[in-house]
Amino acid sequence: LSAPRIDQGRARSLIVIISRSCAQIIQDLEGLVRAVQKNVQGRAQASRDRVDGIVGLVAFFSGMLFLVVLIAGHYVKAYLAGVAERRRLAMFPERNPNPVLSLAQDGTVLFANPGSVEMLKRLGADPACPAALFPADLVQRLARLKSSSSRLEHWEHSVGERTFSCRVHFLDDF
Repeated sequence: LSAPRIDQGRARSLIVIISRSCAQIIQDLEGLVRAVQKNVQGRAQASRDRVDGIVGLVAFFSGMLFLVVLIAGHYVKAYLAGVAERRRLAMFPERNPNPVLSLAQDGTVLFANPGSVEMLKRLGADPACPAALFPADLVQRLARLKSSSSRLEHWEHSVGERTFSCRVHFLDDF
């Protein structure tokens, strides 16, 4: 009761000013909220678009990697099949029961298969000397073969009491 008396008119006008200020602040805040929401939505869409792009790139590169692996697998499989075939063919001279020999141009024996060793044993010759299976004039025959246009010759010659039929293939690259 001892407090000074409140001016009702002045209080009412201050309340009106405060109410208008509050309404303006709320309106400004709502505009700010809308702007922030719009900004957030725009950035969210940009992030989704970017993630979709990255997912697309990952899918594309995964597909390309799968194709590369598939193609590489095909070539590796073909290479391994070729290696197996070459190995199988390389075993042909080793498993052939007939003598198979590889000669240098001067008649030196470079390779003799086990069939050659068996034949030398049957002849009673030294198994370490496969040249015993060839005629004495082998060097001259090889020189004629090399100088001729033919790359294949058939010889018959005798070793001991046996007659041998011999085919010689001249290979320029070997």
